[in-house]
Amino acid sequence: MNQRYVYPFLGLFTIFLPLFLWSLNSPFIEPNTAFFKQPFSLFGFCISVLVIVIAYFEFKKLKPKSLNQIIPILLPLLLSVYFLFLILEYSERTYDYFAYENAAKAILEGTNPYITRPPYLYPPLTAQIMATVYNLIEKGFSIISRDITVVGWFIVFYLYHTTQFFLIIIAYLLCYKMVDNLCNNKYYSSLLVTIIFFINYPLIITLKNGQVNLWMLILYLVAIVLVDSHPICSGLAISLGINIKIYPVILLLAFGVLKKRLAIIGTIVSCLGIVYIQTNFGKNWNLWLYFFEYFRDFPKKISFNNNSLHSIIYNVFKLVGISESLVDISVYVVSFAIFVWFIVRFTQREKVYYSMMTVNKTEINTLRSEKFRLYGHSMDALALSLMISPSVWSHHYVLAIPIVLWAFVTIGYAKPWQVCLGTFLMLSIPAFNLFPFGYHRIIGLLIIMYLTNPKNILAIWKTKPYSLPLKADL
Repeated sequence: MNQRYVYPFLGLFTIFLPLFLWSLNSPFIEPNTAFFKQPFSLFGFCISVLVIVIAYFEFKKLKPKSLNQIIPILLPLLLSVYFLFLILEYSERTYDYFAYENAAKAILEGTNPYITRPPYLYPPLTAQIMATVYNLIEKGFSIISRDITVVGWFIVFYLYHTTQFFLIIIAYLLCYKMVDNLCNNKYYSSLLVTIIFFINYPLIITLKNGQVNLWMLILYLVAIVLVDSHPICSGLAISLGINIKIYPVILLLAFGVLKKRLAIIGTIVSCLGIVYIQTNFGKNWNLWLYFFEYFRDFPKKISFNNNSLHSIIYNVFKLVGISESLVDISVYVVSFAIFVWFIVRFTQREKVYYSMMTVNKTEINTLRSEKFRLYGHSMDALALSLMISPSVWSHHYVLAIPIVLWAFVTIGYAKPWQVCLGTFLMLSIPAFNLFPFGYHRIIGLLIIMYLTNPKNILAIWKTKPYSLPLKADL
């Protein structure tokens, strides 16, 4: 059997083995270690062994060994060790995580999860899944006649937090495949993706705060990757994303332009199916009614490091003395202008696509043009969701990783310093509670959007036509 098919099962094993070893109260486990730290320490040991095993078998297969072959294997292994450090360092429940946990507890108690503190802001699915996992743990403990009161919710957190490690690995591999698909260069792809993940402040904050952004990133990437080969699965990924956070609904705009009808149908059918199951087969709509009631008065953030339009406009108006009563209407006007701007970008990209197809109708150029169109529209949809969201904290910019990779692949060699500047502002520096410097992430995003204007990419393609996507699929 191919060893790479075994690795996912070994990964799953390394999540549950520490819990089993923890339950044994073995004399080989340091008794002075904090009780709830022991499973994470054991997890660190298991992952370290797994990394060594993978490294051994992967390097053993290389004959002869060359730098171009070693780098795509070595870099993700080193990066996995780096993120293992962070997972172990941030192995305590945080304010943001308690929002999910308290919402799950409210669901089990039959009360409104949207009045808990810290506030739960999202559709019911995440809290429902956590509540279901807790129920399964409770049933398991009842079989062996063990009290779950103390450790039940800790085990839920342990499973959630250790899963984050594997989500990073999956996100890395999807991003690597995306870049390799666009530039057909494994050495460059592994180097670029590793650097972007390594210097990624939003990713670190996501791990520290226990946020769900990695799930969102993976679902976005899966939806884009599978839209041609498995459109129904692509639609399922979008529907899951919508049920975790609302953002991915904007991806349907890009798929609408691309005429990906099966993916859109798959999204609609999957959403209906998920909601049908969530509501106990249509019998209990309370959670969704609570959500819509809460969503009507969604909290508007005004922190200097919240890169939402509302925060920016509110603080600018406050500084220059404009009435706060004009903030909401101004947000609507600017949001509409941004939406129109992206519609123009979609239209321009369609014209560029047909121009590229007209110039050269070879099979390679057709594949290149299709990738330019698919990824370009999809990255714009991602950027649009970040720009018009009612609240955009640093950790949300994990979703900007594919946008940055797209920029490097399509225009990075022509304007490297400009792309690096946009990337640096979005991903590489911490949050500032200092006006107006706290808004550096949206400035970086605007720089990247300007650079990846479809007409700019067309101009580059005309001078170096083989710089754009070459391969047909991932």
